[in-house]
Amino acid sequence: MNIFWMVALGFAALGRGRSIIVWAFAGYIFGWLAAIPFLFLKSKGDRLGKTLDKINEQLDDMLVKQQAKKSGDYETVDDLFKQLEKK
Repeated sequence: MNIFWMVALGFAALGRGRSIIVWAFAGYIFGWLAAIPFLFLKSKGDRLGKTLDKINEQLDDMLVKQQAKKSGDYETVDDLFKQLEKK
């Protein structure tokens, strides 16, 4: 049953912007008792939003680099910007 609380608190921590590992470990060790202090903590929604923005930026950078490698139709920076403007 402690594994259920470990998974439940891990997902709840993810949703509230808290440390997943800490709360999953607490759920495994203490079971349902770990959920009591977790319910009284304020959520850190802005932290989750910032993390998602960073992930989004990294994915965009990776996609642009992959597209640049595939196309290879540019010789100068201006040619690269022309390709990016088409999309």
